[in-house]
Amino acid sequence: MSPAIARPAQGAGEERLHSAAYHRRVRKLLMTAALSLVATMAHAADEGLRADLALVAQKRIYFAHQSVGANLLAGVADLAREAGVPLRMVETSRAADLAPGVFGHFFVPENGEPQRKLVNFKAALGEGSNADIALIKFCYVDVDGTTDAPALFARYQATIAELRAKNP
Repeated sequence: MSPAIARPAQGAGEERLHSAAYHRRVRKLLMTAALSLVATMAHAADEGLRADLALVAQKRIYFAHQSVGANLLAGVADLAREAGVPLRMVETSRAADLAPGVFGHFFVPENGEPQRKLVNFKAALGEGSNADIALIKFCYVDVDGTTDAPALFARYQATIAELRAKNP
């Protein structure tokens, strides 16, 4: 049998616990502490994000995408603006045109044709692009029930291997 919890002794402490003014002060103190904790956590996250964005802003990045990729870029641009990090984003069809510190992108043709996207990505990236990071985003419509996923993945891997060899 567990021992019963004793009731607090009668006295000044109990009066203070039941005082409305005391409860307001405690709630205010707890709310202030919670807000301070949230602000500290947000500041730490902001500093980490700012550092990541500053690193991105120094690289030559080439991103092949369609519409959802444009939404991703808009989100990155918003984050950079809010963090106070200047980020140069330019639409360009050739990765070789990238200057240092430029996030280049282009609308790779065409949704529903992933093999064609790979061919166009390969042509746009070319040889000697000097891109630090190059990536392609496929769309959900690029793959359906008739897609030979292993063959597509093999083609993707071969394309990336070829591009790495041409762009060390």
